[in-house]
Amino acid sequence: MAAAQEEPLSTIDWLSETLRGPQTVPPASALPPIDLDATVRSLTLRPGVNLPEKITIPNVTVEPLGAPKTRAVGLSPPSATGLPHTLWTASDPETLAPLLRAIGAPTIPAMQQLLRRLLIAEANTPVTRDPEADILVARVDALLAMGDVETSLALLDQAGAMTPQLFARWFDLSLLTGTEDAACTALMANAALRAALPTRVFCLSRTGDWNAAALTLRTGEALGEIPADKAALLAQFLDPELAEESIDLAPPRVITPLEFTLRRAIGTPLPTTMLPLAYATTALTPDNGWKTQIDAAIRLARAGSLSSNRLLDVMTANIPSASGGVWELAETWQRLDIWVTGRNPSAISRALPAAWVEARKAGVQTAMADLYSEPLKDLPLTGPAQITRAETMFLSPLYESVLAEDTATTDLAFAHSVAVGTPIASLAGSLIERIIVDGFATNTLPPQNAELLRQGKLGETLVRAIVTAEQAAMGDLRDIAQVITLLRQTGLESTARQLALNLLLIDRLRT
Repeated sequence: MAAAQEEPLSTIDWLSETLRGPQTVPPASALPPIDLDATVRSLTLRPGVNLPEKITIPNVTVEPLGAPKTRAVGLSPPSATGLPHTLWTASDPETLAPLLRAIGAPTIPAMQQLLRRLLIAEANTPVTRDPEADILVARVDALLAMGDVETSLALLDQAGAMTPQLFARWFDLSLLTGTEDAACTALMANAALRAALPTRVFCLSRTGDWNAAALTLRTGEALGEIPADKAALLAQFLDPELAEESIDLAPPRVITPLEFTLRRAIGTPLPTTMLPLAYATTALTPDNGWKTQIDAAIRLARAGSLSSNRLLDVMTANIPSASGGVWELAETWQRLDIWVTGRNPSAISRALPAAWVEARKAGVQTAMADLYSEPLKDLPLTGPAQITRAETMFLSPLYESVLAEDTATTDLAFAHSVAVGTPIASLAGSLIERIIVDGFATNTLPPQNAELLRQGKLGETLVRAIVTAEQAAMGDLRDIAQVITLLRQTGLESTARQLALNLLLIDRLRT
């Protein structure tokens, strides 16, 4: 697995100041409809992992006295996620919301899937007047940290009537998805929302009132309510002649969706490579160069926010004209796809190891595993391709179907025992392998986890477990056995096995 890529900004840092001053909640009718069914169909829960594991809580759940009112919000019902409606209700919003925002984009595939499953689950969410402690807002922010714009929009739409904080996020995501006209219409038509002046200038122009936009810009600049750098950017947007003169506007460290959209409009677009993951979705459109699309697709796929089929579409869109880097990945991937489609075992045996090496370098091996585990599982492969097939399947929903003969005489024999749920202690040689054995052998929860579950804080407990697992991926293995035990004791057996297999393969790549 590729090392985690450093993201320069947190989710919250880059949100636009869409609104200003005290706000009242606009009616749901202010928002144009979103095709929720189509959006939900596009969610990137992987096949197999989408099926629910029935969550069980080993202790009695209690509701705290004076618990706040709740509202049920989510894209997937308990019958699909296996998670109860009470997932978040017992947790203190002032503790849980910052925890969700701080988790970032997990790098372990099993934890990416678990986090997304938690975030989209239909669950009663405590209602709070403190925007910083709003768990629904924090769920949206956590999805955005993973670059999952479509799911964030679907969750916002499902929420119905919006708070100013939720509307501001919906507005920003509308800018990133090219539906800014609808967002501006909703904003300008609702008297309950007071648009910040830069946003108002932009929306006045989008709704055709250029004179009012120019007047608002001049007034805001004179009153000091529009900073000089934003005023210059808006001026270029309103006056094509200024844009043609290419007035140099150095980008600030923090780029908001509004500034990003304005720069694209005046012909000076910013590369998304070092912007937060949500911006990468804008680079997948055909008007971007192929390499730009590949780079963006890889970033999103690493975070689990792009389907494997969408990544394949990008990788096979053209013929590589150079070598090395992403071109090597595209070339080897295309070659493998041709031979897999043709069901040619000897050609696949030659192509698979090379493509797998390039996928591991880029950190997109999970996507490759999703695509090819099923067609590869019964083919008579030979040589190194047998081991590569085992690695591929261990990272897929078919992890239990790895052929014993593919691993029997290799250092993957222990991984095979984990995949079937019975880690063999005599095969555990490395530290991570011994820790995994302990995690599967122990049925007693640590006191802190047992107490959180006794209090009914299932969602919070699992979020904390994800944080611990991510620390393990970076080399801090101290508490990983407790995470495995927790997952198994709460009914997440499949997730526990996939986590263990993910960590084994990370360790294998390091040695």
